[in-house]
Amino acid sequence: MVYRLVYTSKAISSVTDKDLEDILSKARANNSRLKLTGLLMFHNSEFFQVLEGRKASVEALFKEISDDPRHITVKRLDAREVEARLFGDWSMAYAPISPDDEGQLLGEGSFFHHFVPDGTSDEHTDRLTRFITKTAAKMIAARS
Repeated sequence: MVYRLVYTSKAISSVTDKDLEDILSKARANNSRLKLTGLLMFHNSEFFQVLEGRKASVEALFKEISDDPRHITVKRLDAREVEARLFGDWSMAYAPISPDDEGQLLGEGSFFHHFVPDGTSDEHTDRLTRFITKTAAKMIAARS
């Protein structure tokens, strides 16, 4: 069993490609050290992240992330024990959201803002789960 936590947040200022590269570089180094894996997506100033690993390590990292002043509206979407990692080969995978993905994932308006911490819609949760699984499958296939 592995612990998986999924969250979103909003950047408080614009994020450049260089900023994103720095975030990914630091995340990959820290996650490798902590034996964590996951996925990061970024779209219109919104971050979406999946973290996987030991529960204590994932929760400690999520606390650090939640306290980071560079973003606001940190929303835990899901956290649970699962059978296997989706992103086991990546200390931190990055999946840009393409224009084709926008309609599938975001629907009308900002997908991430449809979530509220204590009342996630089943439709949006299902859409997000399918998108994450599809993204993981594409990334695994590309490595094969």
